Amino acid sequence: MKVFVVFLAILVLNVSFLCYWSDMDQYALMQKELKALAEECASGAALFCDKEAYSSGMLSIDEVAAEAYLTFLLEKAQTRGPFGRNGTIAARMEIFDDAKGYEGSEACGISGNSPAVMVELTFEGQDLFRLPFACITTLQRTATYQWEGGLTSSLE
Repeated sequence: MKVFVVFLAILVLNVSFLCYWSDMDQYALMQKELKALAEECASGAALFCDKEAYSSGMLSIDEVAAEAYLTFLLEKAQTRGPFGRNGTIAARMEIFDDAKGYEGSEACGISGNSPAVMVELTFEGQDLFRLPFACITTLQRTATYQWEGGLTSSLE
């Protein structure tokens, strides 16, 4: 009987370990996917230059096009990958450029006076771990992209 009890204890311990290991792999995958999505959102949104402001000599990001791009990527992510079936993704985007100013850009890790976009993605859903001692329902990743160099003249 002692052998059976020890075997059962080892079995329960190993099953718990395998369950936690599987959940941890899923958690790492979701972190990686959320990071890639945040970087794709920030880099893509930073590419939308406001042509009207640029013609007047200002470096500015087109906020409407950047928001539309962010919305498109989030809708696409909700339908595929590990996010759609487990919860929802919310986004916060801050744009720093010549038109909106650079106040608060230092808090986001942005240096200088070059246009930049900061995107913060927050995933909220069901508990990612099946075991009771680990409870994570929210993941958050931030990505920042900044234009470097600015406007320079070829006559200098």
